[in-house]
Amino acid sequence: MLPLRDLQAAMADASLDRPAAIDFLRDDRPIKLADRLRVHRNNTLHGLTDPLAATFPVVKALVGEDFFERLAHDFIRALPPKRADLLLYGQDLPGFIAGYQAAASVPYLADMARLELALAVAENAADREPLQAAELQSFAPEQLENLKLTTHPSLRFVASDFPVLDIWRAHQTEETPPVDLAKGGDMLLVHRPRLECLIRQVSSGCFAFVMALAAGQTLTGAFSSALAVDADFSLPNELAGLLAAEIFVEAVPC
Repeated sequence: MLPLRDLQAAMADASLDRPAAIDFLRDDRPIKLADRLRVHRNNTLHGLTDPLAATFPVVKALVGEDFFERLAHDFIRALPPKRADLLLYGQDLPGFIAGYQAAASVPYLADMARLELALAVAENAADREPLQAAELQSFAPEQLENLKLTTHPSLRFVASDFPVLDIWRAHQTEETPPVDLAKGGDMLLVHRPRLECLIRQVSSGCFAFVMALAAGQTLTGAFSSALAVDADFSLPNELAGLLAAEIFVEAVPC
């Protein structure tokens, strides 16, 4: 008899339609071994496809149910879950789609998966009370330039060469209006400051600014990062908008 660990590994491979050494399984039952394994395989693949469909509904809508099932099954075989908790299973799906040749005709599909994954992660992130603009008034003017702003734990960044926000919005209604792909790309901040997930479309400078703050830079350092990509970046206006959007949770002087 195989050790339990080897037995489980062999059954996992068989359930995922991978080559597996299953000689130890008896084939003298009324239902043939191949048929019994097919039941396990179908249950495994469909059981893991459902949470993927729940996390990536627009991806599924863009390619259709049959194609999505094929995509999901190929993904599951290549990258099965490593945890029993399937709440965020599919974190590797955007990268998988980017290299999935069968989806090459939908060049924005991987970015749409990144947006939907960002929404799922934000939805399940820890709660924090957002920083209010009035709280910055407690700092002396000379402290502001070396101030660090901690971003909300739900914050995620999505950058795309395509108008993925318009595409996503188009699929939030029963009738899907056409989207002009020539409109250009998006820089998006996805977060959940309170009960609802929000998607904020920002400039390239603002995107770089918030990314720099999230990486631990001071306001001065983040301002320099923003100016490097957008010479017209306005710190007072952009910071006011970000504070109003409740992007930050804490201000820490250095």
